[in-house]
Amino acid sequence: MDSRSVRAATRRANAERARLEEAKKRREELMRQMEVMRNEMPRHAAELERIRKEKEDLLGCPVCRENCNATNKFPCLWECGHTVCADCMIRLVARQWTEQRSVPKKDRVDIYCPSCMFIMKRMLYPLNPNILVKNEDVLQWIRANQDH
Repeated sequence: MDSRSVRAATRRANAERARLEEAKKRREELMRQMEVMRNEMPRHAAELERIRKEKEDLLGCPVCRENCNATNKFPCLWECGHTVCADCMIRLVARQWTEQRSVPKKDRVDIYCPSCMFIMKRMLYPLNPNILVKNEDVLQWIRANQDH
């Protein structure tokens, strides 16, 4: 082997060694990133669970425990600031009317917020869902996310 071939082989070997060193550095960096991600996974899982719970609390009716929607179970806002679905609001008024002791029965009843026991006075029976105050913030969120 002449000196020119030796120099060419040496250059190729040096180039391969440099690529190998670069690959080792890249592998070490990827291993470090993988370890960081592995360590962060429990934190992210906890954060996802917190967000899921927050969504459930936001959308869930405290009476029926079902999620509110944009149709028959739209979120109704109580004067105290709590939210229940329209379906449950109608049922609460109907149940309170049924349980009245006065004869003849009055067409208005007082109902209690299931979250804080705030009294909503003189709710008309039968309750017309069109007069209920909708929780527009929750309703807007539902509409924006109903395809997801």
